[in-house]
Amino acid sequence: MRTACAALAAVLLPLLVAAPARAVDRCAPERHPWHVALGAGAGIGLFFASHGRVGLSVGRILADRFEVELTLHYDGATDLAGHEEALRLGVLLDFSRRWELMLGWRVGHARHHKQLPAGSLWVDSLVASLVGELRLALAQRWQLRLTPFAATGYWNEIWGFTLEPSAGLAFRF
Repeated sequence: MRTACAALAAVLLPLLVAAPARAVDRCAPERHPWHVALGAGAGIGLFFASHGRVGLSVGRILADRFEVELTLHYDGATDLAGHEEALRLGVLLDFSRRWELMLGWRVGHARHHKQLPAGSLWVDSLVASLVGELRLALAQRWQLRLTPFAATGYWNEIWGFTLEPSAGLAFRF
């Protein structure tokens, strides 16, 4: 077990730490470290209500490898509405000049409103997520973002979980 962990660390640590030299490409994002992104997806509930999501985020790439992003999401379903503010930190890994993978986590606050037969209920909760996002450079300033994996936990005395696949566009400046 220890040998397998050491071998995995020997392979992954150079990828995460060393900043590879990128070829200059018309789609390369390094000239534009700031971005604004808009996306939509679903929150598939596990011990939590399923719902649709739209989100807006603003972020910055630091040292051509790390990303800091503020995300705002609005959730909505027939009897559930809510909003979420979170800070996301991630590491960018390049696959080619146009494809990159962002692996990160998000932590923040969510407030949901649930309509009940006898009235309504507002619930505040802590949000913690693991996120894996694929990014495709479409043009010098535009990027397609696909999130096949985002697992989010909502905590308010008990845990509720969602899986959140989504897609969106980002504009870099």
